[in-house]
Amino acid sequence: MKEIRGVSLLRAIGEPISSKSVDPFLMLDAFKSENPNDYIAGFPSHPHRGQQTLTYMIDGIMEHKDNKGNKGLLKPGMVQVMNAARGIIHSEMPKQVEGKMFGFQFWLNLAAVNKMSDPWYKDIPAEEILHN
Repeated sequence: MKEIRGVSLLRAIGEPISSKSVDPFLMLDAFKSENPNDYIAGFPSHPHRGQQTLTYMIDGIMEHKDNKGNKGLLKPGMVQVMNAARGIIHSEMPKQVEGKMFGFQFWLNLAAVNKMSDPWYKDIPAEEILHN
C-alpha cells in the first residue's frame, strides 16, 4: 500500500510499471480499507487534462464535484467516467466516516485528436452494468 495525499492505495500501473510501456493506460489504483484513516482525506480539488478516468466502486460512497458544475455520488456497483480533455478541476471525497471503502480507478491517455475536446463526466448506475 502507498499513501497518496493521505489516502492509502495500491498503484499497479504508473509506479512501479512505467505507463509508457502500457499506453493508453496511465495509471491503475486500487483502494480497499475498513479504516477511515486510510481514506477520509479523500482527494480535494485538483486538475486533470488530456485524460479520461474510470472509477469502479465496490464498497463505500464517494462524492464527485467539478468546476463545470457537475456533481454526483458514486455508490457500490457504480462506474464513473470523467473525460478531462482540455481541462477540469474536480474533487473526490468520501461521504462516509466509517465502513469499507473499496474500488478501482484507471487513468487513460486520450488520443491527441480528443485532448482538447470539451470535458464531461457520467455516473453509470449499478443496474446498467452487467454483473454475473
